[in-house]
Amino acid sequence: MSSSIRDKIYLPIVAVQLVGTLVLDLLPLYPRSLWQTPSSPLHSLLSLRTWWASYSGDPYFANLTPEEPWLEGFLYVEALVQFPLTAYLVWKFSHGLGLGLGQRQRRTSGPTELAGLAYGCVTFMGALACCCDLWHMGPERRP
Repeated sequence: MSSSIRDKIYLPIVAVQLVGTLVLDLLPLYPRSLWQTPSSPLHSLLSLRTWWASYSGDPYFANLTPEEPWLEGFLYVEALVQFPLTAYLVWKFSHGLGLGLGQRQRRTSGPTELAGLAYGCVTFMGALACCCDLWHMGPERRP
């Protein structure tokens, strides 16, 4: 598969992950003054997160403070490792497709592919931990 076709496939996937990370996942790490009260500038993100938790039944979004220590650790991994990798990949894939101003299409470089591998490993690790937890989760922890 050519680099440009692969980039066209990966860009929307990684871009959705970037938006989800900023809008839903990292909200508990933002200063409370930005989202806690109804007059706060990011309060709509709290409303969206609450809606998503009730709509999807996602037990990890039911509480703003993670109840499980491992989940809090994964939140920091997402903020410090996965988010920068995601932002870098969105930037590189969009420039690789010539989507930046005055940009022409370029092949994906080795460092970008290495960042993609790291991103995939970190994302897989977090998803696997959540899946294992869900498989063993009792009804008392489900929202």
